[in-house]
Amino acid sequence: MGIDYKILRETTELSVEEFARELDVSPELVLNWETGAAVPDAMKQKKIFALVKKIAERGQ
Repeated sequence: MGIDYKILRETTELSVEEFARELDVSPELVLNWETGAAVPDAMKQKKIFALVKKIAERGQ
């Protein structure tokens, strides 16, 4: 099983729209990642992980 992008987004407590805005992509693309219809490229994956880490550290 691959990466669950929905769980990653939910970890940030951002809506699909907010998450998309942070990553400079469309909400539709985020939904495609979450359903497995598309996979983010390496640069977007790096940005996703950095965003999740930043928000997780802020929450501690």
